[in-house]
Amino acid sequence: MLGIIFPAYADQKQQQLQEVNRQIQQQKANLNSTKKKETDIMSQLNNIEKSMSQTQNEIDATNDRIAYLEHNIQTTQKNIDKQQKDLDEQTETLGDRLVEIYETGDTSYLEVLLSAEDLKDFITRYDMLGSIVEQDVDLIKTINKQKKELALKKSELEVKQRELVSVRESQESQKATLAAQKGEKQEVLGSVQKEKSQYAKALAALEQSSREIEAM
Repeated sequence: MLGIIFPAYADQKQQQLQEVNRQIQQQKANLNSTKKKETDIMSQLNNIEKSMSQTQNEIDATNDRIAYLEHNIQTTQKNIDKQQKDLDEQTETLGDRLVEIYETGDTSYLEVLLSAEDLKDFITRYDMLGSIVEQDVDLIKTINKQKKELALKKSELEVKQRELVSVRESQESQKATLAAQKGEKQEVLGSVQKEKSQYAKALAALEQSSREIEAM
């Protein structure tokens, strides 16, 4: 009787062992698959983080350039303000001189002319006074020209600054997109790692069952 039962029991044990081993192989395949997914996702995350770091460096560099331009714009505006002040003062001075020369009789300029010793001296003094006025006019023209040049420079700097601000906005948008991608990948990675843990536990349980069956 025992001789008949034992082979049947041995066959049942072998079948159980084969089934468990089949499940073990399946779980190992599942585990290897999730490990590969995990590796791929971590590689993708690494690339995204590198891109984010590079983009941040570009943003920092752009911010530095914007700050530099802002400093130049402020400096240029100060120079424009100074030139405007000089222009106003010089224009006022010239106006005062013209009023003094042409509208008042009791002036130092008139006295200079009237104190001439002869016609030649008068002409010399007249030319000298005319030269002074001409110098004032030339100075005003020079200041006005410099002011216009500075205003043009400021305008060009502001255009460059606006362009850089636009570049920065594009970079910030790219960074936000990368951050969103990173978040999605991290979420997927979490699911894959959870799945991997479940497969690992199932594999460990099956291997334990295999050992127990073999020990029977």
